Amino acid sequence: MREGDYVSVRGAKKVGRVRSIKDRSVEVEWTFEKIMSSGSFKHIVEYEIDDLEGV
Repeated sequence: MREGDYVSVRGAKKVGRVRSIKDRSVEVEWTFEKIMSSGSFKHIVEYEIDDLEGV
């Protein structure tokens, strides 16, 4: 797993992009489409490396 790779949380269908990796901690950037208006927004969440799987 490297920065820029696409991953998902184990068992989930949504795919995010690895933003950074520090030891066993991985920041994943999720992109969501706005429902009520046009456009999208990004949400960054930190996970343990064991909770993610490559896509």
